Amino acid sequence: QTTLAAVSISELKGVIELLSNDKPVPYLGLRISTVTDEIAEDYHMPKGVYVRDVALDSPAMEAGFQSGDVITAINDTSVSSMSALKSVLSGMNPGDSVKLTVCQANKGYKQSQVDVVLGEVKDDDKAQNSQSEEEETPEEHEEQGFQQMLPTPRQ
Repeated sequence: QTTLAAVSISELKGVIELLSNDKPVPYLGLRISTVTDEIAEDYHMPKGVYVRDVALDSPAMEAGFQSGDVITAINDTSVSSMSALKSVLSGMNPGDSVKLTVCQANKGYKQSQVDVVLGEVKDDDKAQNSQSEEEETPEEHEEQGFQQMLPTPRQ
């Protein structure tokens, strides 16, 4: 099965710039998805950036992130999508300390503030990291098992 994703020219410019410059790339160590309005309503969860997976020994793991958490802000700047989160992070550097507003799944999406020191994407990981920047539609979320990671919708 082949999945096609539309990528805008502006997103491609960012990927090309990322791959062609020597600027260190900040790293949280998260695999993320956008919580759309529809998903937020169906699952009674906040709109923001859903944590699908946390990399071992990553800054996010050290800060206590878990699959199912939802990030809603970075340094008090609201983030309601993957692209918004990545846009805010693109202005930062490895070693910077950031304050993330997180709604923790294991605490009923109770909001808390978490301080994280950004790591650095290694040169070998830049291409892999840039490939995960495509925004997924809710249908693609479902195809890729996003719905399986969430609790049953509340009626």
